[in-house]
Amino acid sequence: MTVPHVADDVAEHSAKRRLIPHEVVSATADGVTPSRAQRQHLGLKQVEVAARLGISQPAYAYLEGRHGLGFSDSLSVDFLNSPAAQV
Repeated sequence: MTVPHVADDVAEHSAKRRLIPHEVVSATADGVTPSRAQRQHLGLKQVEVAARLGISQPAYAYLEGRHGLGFSDSLSVDFLNSPAAQV
């Protein structure tokens, strides 16, 4: 027997969780940066993400690469998942 309010709490908690897609995790495990894996999963090009950030594509490529210093992958995942209108 399931207690209704417990089931509702579990459903609400599950809806709030932001899960990372398996394809992104697999690509990251294969050595792809999390930023690149998420961008590719979403079907975005570097130039599109760069435009959202207000930077050039080469600058974004640098940030997305392994040598991109100070670029938070969790921030990039949040940004890539946000609608362009909110940016």
